[in-house]
Amino acid sequence: HELKAVVTYDDNGDGNVDEDPSNKAQAAAFTNTYSAMTTYTGLEIVKEMSGRDLTDNEFSFSIVPAGDNPSHDGIDALFADGGALSKPISFGTDHDADGATISAFEGIEFTQDDDGKEFRFTVSEVIPEENDRELGVTYDQSQYEVKIKIVDNGDGTMHTVTTVTKTVDADGETIAEEPVDYDSSKNPQTLSMTFANSYETQPTSSDGVGGTCGDGERFLHLRFVEGLLSGKRPNRPCY
Repeated sequence: HELKAVVTYDDNGDGNVDEDPSNKAQAAAFTNTYSAMTTYTGLEIVKEMSGRDLTDNEFSFSIVPAGDNPSHDGIDALFADGGALSKPISFGTDHDADGATISAFEGIEFTQDDDGKEFRFTVSEVIPEENDRELGVTYDQSQYEVKIKIVDNGDGTMHTVTTVTKTVDADGETIAEEPVDYDSSKNPQTLSMTFANSYETQPTSSDGVGGTCGDGERFLHLRFVEGLLSGKRPNRPCY
C-alpha cells in the first residue's frame, strides 16, 4: 500500500515560513487480512466379499464421534438428525460382485479458524444380532479409531494429518496396532479401511436333525418337530 501526504506552508515575507494552520494531523490505517483453506479428500470404507457375490444392501457401516469433538459446521451437519452419518450407511446397490466402496467426509472444507482442531471417530461394520445373521457368512468385527488434525501452514495453505489405528480385529479381539499417519501435504491420496466378509456353504443332514442348512437346502418343518419330540437337539430349520 502507498500513502501520499500534502503539507502546505506560507511564506510570511521575512525569510521564514509558517505551516498552514489548515494542515491537520491525519491517521493512516492499513488493514491486512489472512485466509487459508483446505478440502478434505475423504475416508474410503471398503467392503470385500468372498465365497459368493455381494448382494444389494447386505452390509452397512457406522461412523460415530469418539468423545466431544470441536465445533465445525460441515461435520456437525453430518451427524445431526437427518445427516448423512446420523445412522449406519448401507453399501447399497452400486457395487461389484466382490465388493464396494463408500467415501465419507469427502469435500469437507477447513479454514484457518480450524487450525489445531482434532476430530476423532470410530469406524466399524454393523454386526447383526445373532438370530439375524445369515448362515455361512463371516462378519468382520474390526474397529478403527480415526483422528483428523487440521494444520495451518501459515502461508495461505493448510493440510490435514489423519491417524488411523485398528483397535479391534476381525474376530472381535482387542489389539494394539501401531497407528498409521496420513499427511496430506506429503501424501494426498485418500486413505481406506477394509472390512472383509466371506461365505462358506454349510454341511447338510438328510434327516433334518443334527445337521445345518446348506446353500439351497431347506429342512422340512415336520422333521424339525420330530427331532424335538425324540429328545434330540436339532438345528434351526431353514425357511
